[in-house]
Amino acid sequence: MMTNLLIEDIMNNDILLMAPEDTLSVAIKKMQEKNTDYVLIGSDGYLEGIVTERDVVAKVVSARLNPDTIRLKSIMNTPVTTIERKTHVKDAWELISDSKIKRLIVTEADRPIGVVTSFDILAVAPEVFMCTEAEETADKGGFCEFCGNYFPSLNMVEGKYVCDSCKDQLLED
Repeated sequence: MMTNLLIEDIMNNDILLMAPEDTLSVAIKKMQEKNTDYVLIGSDGYLEGIVTERDVVAKVVSARLNPDTIRLKSIMNTPVTTIERKTHVKDAWELISDSKIKRLIVTEADRPIGVVTSFDILAVAPEVFMCTEAEETADKGGFCEFCGNYFPSLNMVEGKYVCDSCKDQLLED
């Protein structure tokens, strides 16, 4: 059983950590260079928040704000859900499922050292969630047809099963 694996065995340790005072335009450029959809925000190596691609769209683009003048601290989300590197994969899966989040930030001594997503977990331990497409229902949970992440419950919007975050975004459009 692969759930004996630890998070440190599967995490992506190529993280992007920027200062709260950095501008969004610089962050977007770095996100593009790293081909990532998020940036961690922190000082002295300690995690303070996170800004995702979705935050950029919801808080900046939709409000027609200038990314050159927006500081990351003004749009970051806090607190950030973290997990220690020595945690078992099964426990990480439960935290992602229960928290309805897309990624966990892996820490050691309260400093971010990596990230793990539901896809990372399912790639190495599919037994944590056995689901066929026919079983994906709002009551049983499943994979959001918009963002692709697993959630314990889904909403039917425009004929698709979507998570709460994607539901809000689809209904705003």
